[in-house]
Amino acid sequence: MTSAEQAALEIRDLGIRFAGSPEPAVRNVSFTVGRGEVLGVAGESGSGKSSIALAALGLLPPDAEVTGSIRLGDQELVGLRGRRLRAIRGRRIAMIFQESVSALHPMRRVGDQIVRVIRAHLPGSRAEAGARAVAALHDVRLDPDRVMGSYPHQLSGGMCQRVMIAMALSCEADVVLADEPTTALDVSLQKDILVLLRELVASRGLSAVFISHDLGVLGDVSDRVMVLYRGEVKEVGAVDAMLSRPQHPYSQALLDCVPRLGGDRLRTFPEIAADQAGGWTGGGCNYAARCPRAADDCREHPDLRVVQESLVRCRHPLGEAAPAGSAGRTEVLR
Repeated sequence: MTSAEQAALEIRDLGIRFAGSPEPAVRNVSFTVGRGEVLGVAGESGSGKSSIALAALGLLPPDAEVTGSIRLGDQELVGLRGRRLRAIRGRRIAMIFQESVSALHPMRRVGDQIVRVIRAHLPGSRAEAGARAVAALHDVRLDPDRVMGSYPHQLSGGMCQRVMIAMALSCEADVVLADEPTTALDVSLQKDILVLLRELVASRGLSAVFISHDLGVLGDVSDRVMVLYRGEVKEVGAVDAMLSRPQHPYSQALLDCVPRLGGDRLRTFPEIAADQAGGWTGGGCNYAARCPRAADDCREHPDLRVVQESLVRCRHPLGEAAPAGSAGRTEVLR
């Protein structure tokens, strides 16, 4: 993993709990993102992916309890409030939201929205901010003459998503968080956005966290991938290893759910409600109730350990022999 000295973003022992929730949304999550690196974060809905990004930006609800550390370079973000947080959010760390049409103000012209962001964080006149906005739109391959004076509803979904990328990069942030920015787009536009993001990261030396439920999408844009399940890190590894030789059964289950042209029918794994997941209280593996390789020793909580090329939190990873009495492969959906 990236060393702390090389990290643009370093998260240590992050915990997030929402008021009234029976269990934490995120528990003891640690990772680093190197300078110029794209870390993909995968997991199904409710795994804690977006909560981590929102915690880094200070956008969680006031009643959310956040513990641990989130460091942006040498700046601690946990506990930062008010003017000090606003000086960093959008300037040094920026967000590309999932629903671009909802994130943009429907009653303001696109150019005005980008200019407002720039003037909030960078010195200079309105004319200078306008020139920066034009340059940012050029960078994402949009026509500024058309887009600057348009309202969001006058642009396509793909164009709105490019506007959000331009806005996020307009103040030269060090770290960009992208929360499923291609989910609402069709396949061809999705590919264009992924290529664009990768090119911008490479050309600017940015660090990025790209969140998705789809490991196939992360394979197109990431250097490393981290898999979350119910708020806990299950596996971290280089993207090639994760896509071809995943070690955690949950990582494999996510890959099995990626549609393939001319492939077999999609596999599935049993849906288990949180309160039925093996009676988990923090002492054992919280994936055991859905896992085809679960055995009696999975009642003890596994630590992260190196298996082949990845860090894995599993007592019976796929690179080792299946334990006696385990369920074997998940069944094909019928």
